[in-house]
Amino acid sequence: MIKRSFLMALLLALVIFTYGIAQADLIDGLGSNPSTSPTRVYVNPGGLGDALVYGYYNVKEGNINFFRVVNTSESTGVAVKIRFREGKESAEVLDYFICLSAADQYSGWIVGNAITSQPGQVLSWDNDTPTFPSLAYLGTFPFAYLDPYANVTAEMTKEGYFEILGIDAWPDTPGSRNVATSEECLWVATAGQLGTKPTGVERSDLEDVPNGLMGEQYLFDIKSATHIDTYAYNATALAYCRIDPVTNGGLSADDHPRLDDCQALTATAGLAEVNFALTKSNLYAMYDVEAILGGQTTYVITFPTKRLSVIDLGSGEPFDAIDSCETIKLTVWDDAEHKPQTQIGVSPPRQGTVDEVCDEVNVVVVGDSALPLLPTTISSSGGLLQFNIKVESAGFELGWIKIDLTAGNKSTTIGSLMANGLPAIGYEMQDFSIGVVTPAIDMTPAMLPMKYDVQVE
Repeated sequence: MIKRSFLMALLLALVIFTYGIAQADLIDGLGSNPSTSPTRVYVNPGGLGDALVYGYYNVKEGNINFFRVVNTSESTGVAVKIRFREGKESAEVLDYFICLSAADQYSGWIVGNAITSQPGQVLSWDNDTPTFPSLAYLGTFPFAYLDPYANVTAEMTKEGYFEILGIDAWPDTPGSRNVATSEECLWVATAGQLGTKPTGVERSDLEDVPNGLMGEQYLFDIKSATHIDTYAYNATALAYCRIDPVTNGGLSADDHPRLDDCQALTATAGLAEVNFALTKSNLYAMYDVEAILGGQTTYVITFPTKRLSVIDLGSGEPFDAIDSCETIKLTVWDDAEHKPQTQIGVSPPRQGTVDEVCDEVNVVVVGDSALPLLPTTISSSGGLLQFNIKVESAGFELGWIKIDLTAGNKSTTIGSLMANGLPAIGYEMQDFSIGVVTPAIDMTPAMLPMKYDVQVE
């Protein structure tokens, strides 16, 4: 009788567990075993992957950025594609191949100036890592804005995001440099279709890039010759992206590989797996705009797959003709668990009854008349500033905000699972300058990843 009762209780528990739970929390699409996970692709909280997304760069008004990518594998070299996209419509502005030897790193500067008719550019800061085309050490390579469907200007190329996608790996040991020239880099990136074959590397040696890439980005806001604010973040790492080798050396055409080329575990499109891993239901961030501290807060919300999700790039349709703004819902709290007595508002005033963010990279500022921490302009003028979140001056200078990404009823489905929300990467930027002492103390600024949750049905 005891055994029978125990078995009945166990059976009942299994039935409840199997059929009674309709919703659960998911962490970055992560599964302990990729072969049994709903998606092979996942965001690695450890920061290592075979694809990296750098969610924001900004070199307006003469500012400069510094980026790095490291191959942590000590037994393989890797070929990657780096692609820069402007932030309004994700139009490509520059791409090239990089071939990192075992334990190698590559770094470069993104630079700009205050002349609006001149685009941003990349300054190569590496003298021993081959690229294709060859980027000479300390040579500058301007961004291009060739997309006929995106109204991109030279100034718009100075603000956006970029991605690094692993393509091929080959056996290598630190210091051996089996792949040493630009043409050899092209050969491994295209699996022997183009370029010059490296000595000691065969096509049969080429394999998938291991989950060993890591990256960082530093944004320097040059306020004066002696005053520079620095914002930095780790690149978002996608693991098991597993992109097939490209078969051509196409550049500057938004051709493959892209994030939608991540191999799918099932017959579903690879883009769905990436979207599933990047989907977030709510973003959470703190703010501090206290006048006594000179507090400033800016949020950056990047949708790195939005362009790929809403348009067939081969259809020839203008991107902005079918683009749509994403609906969000804002909830503001102060430091005493209070919500504003008046309705939460934004500036410029919203149209209708919803708040929206309309670009691929979206800048949101806390404070009715506050300026963004890094220079940009209102989105309608070609910049990325969406709106200012109004907070009441009395009592609401310090608190936190929830940004609901499910307000537009968007979701990504993989098999029987549906992740509610939007594929997004969020950053919280804060700066302080205490002016109650003489001289004023300029505090070190910060750029932190937004906190988030994901609801999966």
